[in-house]
Amino acid sequence: MLSLASTVSRLMQYDWKTCRSIAREPGSAPDPVRLAKRLAKDAVDVKDAEARWCGAYLLRELVPVLAR
Repeated sequence: MLSLASTVSRLMQYDWKTCRSIAREPGSAPDPVRLAKRLAKDAVDVKDAEARWCGAYLLRELVPVLAR
């Protein structure tokens, strides 16, 4: 969860409490479309395996919210 929260924090510059909440429940993101766009870039980063994993995981969890 800390890696996920850290990724959200790095990408979105939210406060830590909000980032932890998003890590637990990605659909609770204040701006899920903007988050998804930034996660998509991380999901294909060849230099950072952790960023790829976190990006892919969070994107997968955001799919129901983005499909609305």
